[in-house]
Amino acid sequence: MSNLKTTVDQVMGRIAAVKGRGEETTKQALILPIITALGYDIYNPDEVRPEYGADFVLQKRNGQQEKVDYAILLNGAPRIFIEAKALEVSLDDPSAPGQLSRYFNSTPTVTLGILTNGLEWRFYTDCTAPNMMDTRPFHIAKFDSLDQGLEVFDYFMKSAFNHESIRKLATDILFTAKIAEILRRELDLQDRDPSEALVRWVLSQEEIHTETRVTAAVVERFRPIVKNGLTSVTRSIVRRSLSAMDSAAAERVAPATPPLAAPIPAALDSQPAAAAPDVSGSGISTTENELKAFELLKQVFDANFSGATVFDPTLRKEDSARLDYKDTSAYFGVYINKPAWWVTRVICEQKTKWIGFNLEGEKIEKAKALIPAGFTQLEASSMASLRVQFNSVEDLKAMPELIKFALAATIDSLKR
Repeated sequence: MSNLKTTVDQVMGRIAAVKGRGEETTKQALILPIITALGYDIYNPDEVRPEYGADFVLQKRNGQQEKVDYAILLNGAPRIFIEAKALEVSLDDPSAPGQLSRYFNSTPTVTLGILTNGLEWRFYTDCTAPNMMDTRPFHIAKFDSLDQGLEVFDYFMKSAFNHESIRKLATDILFTAKIAEILRRELDLQDRDPSEALVRWVLSQEEIHTETRVTAAVVERFRPIVKNGLTSVTRSIVRRSLSAMDSAAAERVAPATPPLAAPIPAALDSQPAAAAPDVSGSGISTTENELKAFELLKQVFDANFSGATVFDPTLRKEDSARLDYKDTSAYFGVYINKPAWWVTRVICEQKTKWIGFNLEGEKIEKAKALIPAGFTQLEASSMASLRVQFNSVEDLKAMPELIKFALAATIDSLKR
């Protein structure tokens, strides 16, 4: 996995250079390195065969036989088909998996189909009917997402690949996702009360005996009690998890670790800020626009939350809320105290510039009402649930109420 993660980081550093250069560049710069990281020899046509065309596939387009971009063969039999698209092509297009599906359905030895544009990887098999590719992927990995979904790649490495177990793996993943969604629907009570079914289930437990029949009135009486209990448990779990993460991170820091660069002062110099140099060797340089965005967000924070506190599970006590930033290859993030407690993510060096907010449920709808007139709301993405497009970093000056709302939402979520 470490080799794969290193390769993914390298791929992410090439995104800007690859975008708009077509499918072949996407294959060479983004897709083939991943295939190599999985242990397959891309230079051996008996193992990785580009432009694979089977004689029995009669489907033709424009007078030419269709060919899948890559077939991975093991012991002489094709086991994995990979259909590649250009980086800028959306995989949400219903026609995108069409060619992959036709080849999958025509090749009984293949148990794994992959559709990718180099940044997003969708995995398919035949859970519904044997030798018929499912219409929906059983797993989606997005390299630009906070949760990249790389853990599933372990099963597809050459050293571990077992074509007979792919269907079971896919079924396990699909049912895990469905169960997680059910639990999320029942247990995520941030902006609503628990369902009647959940309350009745709690009341049915042996530890809780009510002398009366569980009527609708009893359910209503216990709704807030169940919500308070579940909220307490959830916060305890989150704090324990964060504390474990912080402890693990501290153990990984070597004694000779050099000191971090000093944080950006609250009041930046009136002269234009230069891009912060890359001292980490990561290839990431914080730009003038990104620093300006942080300055504008900091002004709203200082004006409204200078005395705010949050609960730090590592310290096990209240701590002063502080605004800071972390620059990555995918976005510029602004957070409260810890990168995991992020408030906004900003893209200001690409053609489409936007600011994204860390909001959920009803808070998203409330925030939409605070988007100033003249600004365009973009579709939600894996990086932010609410995104607003802007033309210049200076445009953020027109969003103080929206930024204030996002800051308040994050700080409130970190209260004891």
